Amino acid sequence: MTASVSGIVADRDSNVWIATKGQGLFCYTPASRALFHLPAKAADGHLLGVYVDNRNQVYAMCERGRHAVLLLDRSTGQLNGISLPEDVTNGRVMSMLRLADGSFLYGTWRCGLVTQQGTVNPADQSLYHIHALSQQADGTVLVGTDAGLFVFDPASRSVQPLQTSVRRPLYSSVPLLSPKFVYSIMDDNEGGLWYSTFYGGVFYESPMGNRFRSFAPETSPLLDGNIVSRFCEDARHRIWVASDDGGVDCYDPESGKMVDFAARRRLSTVNAHAFQLLGDELWIGTYAHGVLCMNTVTGAVSPVAGAPSSVYSFCLDSRGRLWMGTLDGVYMADQGRTSFQRVKVFGSLVSDIVEDRRGNLWLATQDNGLWRLDRRGRWQHMEL
Repeated sequence: MTASVSGIVADRDSNVWIATKGQGLFCYTPASRALFHLPAKAADGHLLGVYVDNRNQVYAMCERGRHAVLLLDRSTGQLNGISLPEDVTNGRVMSMLRLADGSFLYGTWRCGLVTQQGTVNPADQSLYHIHALSQQADGTVLVGTDAGLFVFDPASRSVQPLQTSVRRPLYSSVPLLSPKFVYSIMDDNEGGLWYSTFYGGVFYESPMGNRFRSFAPETSPLLDGNIVSRFCEDARHRIWVASDDGGVDCYDPESGKMVDFAARRRLSTVNAHAFQLLGDELWIGTYAHGVLCMNTVTGAVSPVAGAPSSVYSFCLDSRGRLWMGTLDGVYMADQGRTSFQRVKVFGSLVSDIVEDRRGNLWLATQDNGLWRLDRRGRWQHMEL
């Protein structure tokens, strides 16, 4: 085999069919490791691709000759021309698909998508140079073209550009159109969609993509921050969001939106890093503005007297002790939370504090590794 390969596909018997431009069709059988040659004389050996349908029949799409498609007669090993609509013959078939009902679709170079009921092409003739067809679980067909990826509904015979999340910026919640020049389409066993493009690389659509929503200042007017560091859920199930550049924001799951609240403007200018919910009070750790206490019911905000000036983490442990991670160490509040004592200096920012099931505290620092404080008050620097 020396000619350019234009298509390759496996049938249900694991035979591999290879279409070429100049040498016709080849079949490799893994069981015998044999390579068989079918010269495809009706197309002068020049094929645009090969397709195996859901009945295990093999078709070769022709670049030359009077037939657009040849069908393999397995009993004789011959490729025979089949009669097709004029738009198929004149359109130059690049791809084909047998639907679940037994009817065929033909993706052509010149005439758009040809069905047994006629040719489908939007008024702007955007459905051109069709390279790939793939039927989805819902019965619709993905159509890969030079103009991008489209969705064809056989029931209504409608065609729409596919809206995709591929390469969407994290801050965007607006669906984008698929990349152009889609040459092949594949569904994997997990429900993921893969498609290849000319000069655009390979793209993947996760089946879980619609489970997530994104929020950003560009798409959510009541969200001010892009550099988000903490979340906290209050008794009303609202989600509070701390950010470096937007202070404090609030998300209401009932409305599905970022919402306004009484202290929003007051808190929009602080550099917020940490949250601790104490009943209806939300303690907010900030950089250089100390700790602020906001009543989540009334929206009243007041500074916590005596607290460290910069707090990056909180932890309320199982013994009711409130810990605060700062720029250089860790503090603990007294029982009434009116005074704060520095417990240990790390010389590094304490970014997080958590308690395990045994009552040990774990402290993550920015430049001094991981530390553990056991229930007996013994410190240990963890060597990782």
